[in-house]
Order: sequence, then structure tokens, then C-alpha cells
Amino acid sequence: MTVNERDNDLDEGRLTFESSPRLLTMSMRLGLLSHVLAPALLVQLNLRLGISSSQLCQIDHIENAGCPVLVAGGDRDAHTTFLETQRLFQAAWEPKQLVIFEGAAHNDLLTYDHDKYCEIVAFLDAHLSINATENKLVQQATEQADEREPE
Repeated sequence: MTVNERDNDLDEGRLTFESSPRLLTMSMRLGLLSHVLAPALLVQLNLRLGISSSQLCQIDHIENAGCPVLVAGGDRDAHTTFLETQRLFQAAWEPKQLVIFEGAAHNDLLTYDHDKYCEIVAFLDAHLSINATENKLVQQATEQADEREPE
């Protein structure tokens, strides 16, 4: 089943948990009423926000991020599994960093392991610092000026 076929089935209410990982994921969060609530919530994406459920699948779109990517998660996370976290990281372009918190589930990673969280802060500092931003802006301005100059 293609993404478009799956989205059409979703919009028309024909999806099952077996045919859609998104429904299965939502069922974990919604409990006993998930078989009714998950399809109803997903159908509203297009109606209310004008997006399809396929647009919510990070792994399909992370390669288009166009910026440094930090992927962090716990190795015992039932909502975003360790395997999904690794696949997400592998799909991203450089620069990228993977930070796995051993023993953590889907919780506040700073509170779980403050020392490990320093790896996240270091990545953000390296890629979001004022100097990094200034350097990127200077590089973009130089490239734009080069494009304008006749050869």
C-alpha cells in the first residue's frame, strides 16, 4: 500500500491497525477506545489542518530538514522505540547526533540523566550559537553576492 493509498483509506475510514503504524501508535496512547478514537482523530487532520497523516511521519521527512539534527531518546521508550530512534537518526543528513539514554522511557530526559543531557546541550551550543549563526549568515551573503556578479 502506498502512502497516498493509505491516506485515502484513512480519509475514508477504511484503515485498520494492521495497515497503519500510525493507528497502532495511537492505540498505545488511547487505550481501550483506540479503535474508535484513533481513526476519528486522524481523519480530522485533513479536515481541520489541511495535512495528511503521512506528513506526521518524521522518518519520511527528516532528510529534508536542511539543518543540524539531534535525535534523543530512551532505549526503553514504548512510544518511540529504540529501533525507530535509530532509523530516524540514520535517515538524517549530517551534521547529526544521536543521544540514547540507557534505561529511560518516554520521559523528561533532563530529569532522567542530567549528565547525559549535557551531550544535547553541547550539540545545541555548537550548532545554535551566535557565532555559528553569524558565520552561516556571512557565508550565505557571500554566496548571494557571488551569484549576482557577472563572470
